Amino acid sequence: MKKYIIMALILSSTKILFAQTTLTVQDTRATPTVPGSYSRSVEAHFKATSVAGLSAGYYQTVLGLRGWSDDSGGRAHELAFGDDSKIYLRSGYESTGWGSWRSLLVSNEDGNFGIGTSNPNQKLSVAGNISASAGSNEGAALILENPFKTANDLAYRWAIYNMTGPYGNSLQFWSYNHDTSVMGSRFAISDNGNVLIGKASQNNLSYKLDVNGKARANEIVVNSTGADFVFEKDYKLQSLVEIEAFIKKNKHLPEVPTAKQMVENGVNLGELNIKLLQKVEELTLHLIEKEKQLEKQTQTNQKQQIQIDQVIKELAAIKKN
Repeated sequence: MKKYIIMALILSSTKILFAQTTLTVQDTRATPTVPGSYSRSVEAHFKATSVAGLSAGYYQTVLGLRGWSDDSGGRAHELAFGDDSKIYLRSGYESTGWGSWRSLLVSNEDGNFGIGTSNPNQKLSVAGNISASAGSNEGAALILENPFKTANDLAYRWAIYNMTGPYGNSLQFWSYNHDTSVMGSRFAISDNGNVLIGKASQNNLSYKLDVNGKARANEIVVNSTGADFVFEKDYKLQSLVEIEAFIKKNKHLPEVPTAKQMVENGVNLGELNIKLLQKVEELTLHLIEKEKQLEKQTQTNQKQQIQIDQVIKELAAIKKN
């Protein structure tokens, strides 16, 4: 008997609950509501958009509620549903009035969400800036994953961090395996603007691009001043004898870094190209000078040969006599 009485009570309570949760939309299109319009109640209103304080469309269906009868129980709230496929929320106290309407994040019919746009064409479309903040050495991160990349040598996850502390002050791109083990920092932009590839820090901050590994390009343009100063009249061209003496003593060309210096410090392509061009131009001047000397020697030899031929003829004539 008890069982039947309990079932009857449950059914009666359910009917009462359903009856109480049925809302009638009140046509108050010309009457604005205030937080005090709601007192421990949930109400639905049909409002003109301008009366509700919104701008999109002509009318809004407004759902308002407050859990208590005054400000001591918290703020009153309103949700507004309009023809622009957006849902708006505002809250307020009786003492201060409504706050501003705020747009809630709602997907469109394609399942796309938009922030600052009513026509999102991606799963999340944002018209404006995005801010992320985290107080740590790693900083805030943007994480991109591709579940199809399951091999151990592939980056299942890429994470972009604004790092500091032991990582250095830079924006870093890290890759991770499918098992989330770290593959390491692949690319970094230091706070001073330097770009690092294959490394996360650098010892010499003067390099704007620092690559740990090989680099390949179809074309590299290096700014240069050239070495035309070699052809100026007041340029002191070392003699080949002087250069020979320097090479014997130092085992490298004058003004050119030694092999040891190149290994330890690398090579400044701009400066080295100027020096190599300078040496080519110096060598060209030496060749021109040697060409002149050779031409002069050839002319001298020809004159001497003519004289020798003349002497031979005279000797031959004397012999006959």
